[in-house]
Amino acid sequence: MAAAVPTILVAVSNLAKVDKFDFTCLKAVWVGAAPLTDGIKNTFEEKTGSIGLPFSDVKTRIISLDGNHELPPGEPGEIILQTPTMMMGYYNRPHETADPIQGAIGDRVPLRTA
Repeated sequence: MAAAVPTILVAVSNLAKVDKFDFTCLKAVWVGAAPLTDGIKNTFEEKTGSIGLPFSDVKTRIISLDGNHELPPGEPGEIILQTPTMMMGYYNRPHETADPIQGAIGDRVPLRTA
C-alpha cells in the first residue's frame, strides 16, 4: 500500500524508465490532500496498473450529475464518498463546508467529488 498526493503520482508516471519498474507489489494507493484528476489517475494506471478499490470502511455511491438519483454500477456519474477518516468540515467556514460536503450522517458527512 502507498499513500500519496497526486503530485507524487505525476512524478512516478513521468519517470524516464517507469515501464522498467515492477509495480505488482503495490496493492493499494491511498490518494489525498488534493484532487485526483482523471488525467493523473488514467496516466498512473496506464503506466503502473490499476489503482484499485476503496478501503472496506469507505462507503461509495454514484449519483447522477444533476444529483437527483443514485445510479447503478458502471454508469457514469458523480462519486460520493463517506469514511470515518473524512474531515468534518472547514474550520469556521460553513459556506465552504456546505459546497463540497452534503447531508450529514452521524458525525461524518459524505464528500461530493465534483
